[in-house]
Amino acid sequence: MENMARLVGRSQPFWEPGSNVGRRYFGGLCSNGGLCRCSNSGITSLFSNTLKEKSTILLELCRASFKQIVTAESCTGGLVSACLTEIPGASDVFQRGFVTYSNNAKITELSVSKNLIDTVGAVSEEVACAMAHGALACTPADLSLAITGVAGPGGGTKAKPVGLVHFAVAVRNTKTCHQKLIIPGDRSMVRMVSVGVGIDMLLGSARRF
Repeated sequence: MENMARLVGRSQPFWEPGSNVGRRYFGGLCSNGGLCRCSNSGITSLFSNTLKEKSTILLELCRASFKQIVTAESCTGGLVSACLTEIPGASDVFQRGFVTYSNNAKITELSVSKNLIDTVGAVSEEVACAMAHGALACTPADLSLAITGVAGPGGGTKAKPVGLVHFAVAVRNTKTCHQKLIIPGDRSMVRMVSVGVGIDMLLGSARRF
């Protein structure tokens, strides 16, 4: 643990000078300058207290309305699932999480159309919404979150730059919500801010149950 904390401590800050986006969704750096909360005994949590508090509220809202959540993550690689399951007792609300990092995984696991991906690209509103719908279709969950984006440092284009992330939240038998953001910063910042945005979107939907 001590060696791991030292390694994390060498990570670069994941917000740009003058930007508060990292602090808003992650709560800042740990005392050692890394990406997680640390103590003298080692790493205590990957996620900030703010994210954990929001996750707790989300789970409580869904629990009270007997709703379950499913996630379908690409660029975040399961970080939203990890954040939700950081909360003890999440299993009665969190149904499952899909990490569909490759295009093939999106097609085989979530039934996203190959033609759709070939036409608009994996990082798009259409594919994010298809991922959210697919996650609901193959599970008994009531609420789904999908995230697909370009975390960097490579892979960006003029049309789809590094930091571009599409989010979709679907609720059974209601309209799907979509959000598109271009998040500044390095790969860690893009991914962790995306977790915060996704949790916020789920919270917004859960409050309308």
